[in-house]
Amino acid sequence: MLKKKSQGAVKTARMNVAAAVTDSSSGVDRRGFLARSGLAVGGLAAITASAARVAPAEAQGAAAAGKVELKKSVCTHCSVGCTVIAEVE
Repeated sequence: MLKKKSQGAVKTARMNVAAAVTDSSSGVDRRGFLARSGLAVGGLAAITASAARVAPAEAQGAAAAGKVELKKSVCTHCSVGCTVIAEVE
């Protein structure tokens, strides 16, 4: 809701306080905090992505001792009902 100003002049006390907070060298302003935290998160993501590598999966040969059958089923992960063909020993 808009309120009519009684004197028609804008009070500048709030503006001066906000300017003093952002100009102070001892504090951290919002832009600086977001920039530093973004750099920190990006650095951590780069370190974790490069440190642990997942080895690619290798296919196993057919089992010599057991009988392998192909079973047709429905995936239960979501409600779409995709067909899954599984090799069962």
